Amino acid sequence: MTLNHTRRCLRMLLLFIALLAATFAAVPAGATQINVPYTYFPDLNSAFIGVGYDYGSSTFTANGYVNTYQKSSDSSSLTDAYFLSSFSLTAAISHSGVFSSGSLDIENINDPSTPLLTGNLIALGYDKNDPVMQFLFNNVGGSLKDDFGSQVLVILGNSGFDLATDGFGASFNNYEFSDAVSDTHPAPVPEPGTVTLLLFGGAGLFLARLRKSTRRG
Repeated sequence: MTLNHTRRCLRMLLLFIALLAATFAAVPAGATQINVPYTYFPDLNSAFIGVGYDYGSSTFTANGYVNTYQKSSDSSSLTDAYFLSSFSLTAAISHSGVFSSGSLDIENINDPSTPLLTGNLIALGYDKNDPVMQFLFNNVGGSLKDDFGSQVLVILGNSGFDLATDGFGASFNNYEFSDAVSDTHPAPVPEPGTVTLLLFGGAGLFLARLRKSTRRG
């Protein structure tokens, strides 16, 4: 194998990686559900959530109360947090379903100065005609940060989203607090930037092998 052939192979590989990275950046957030692995525990269950999307301001809100907190599968780790913790999720989502910002804030009502869990929105998932919506957050903070890790996934059911016109083409809501339910789980997944770095690392290994083959040839 000649050196020129090695260089051509490397250029093709780097071009492929660049195109793949551009694809990650170009995919509209929220086109489908977020298929990321997550652990069921710990789990913050919020059974009393009022959900609304205002078409005029392109603002999505989900506010209510945390019902229970379960740290592990052991039932003895279940904590009743009924009406003691507030749940607040806010996101700016365009009419085409692309988010520009968002935040999660779960607080102890008795001590608002010490939040339980906070985060910044990095991904939005949904399917049209399905009420379930998913929100992925990073930069996690709060007193439960060590339990949940660096990323958390909020799964919101009965959001009222399935009643909207063409996704976010109209306002929708479900303010019946007994209907909308939210679960917050740890989500230990790499972000697109991390995936791209892994691909470039693979390219380096590929180049090293090509150079070895060239020397042997």
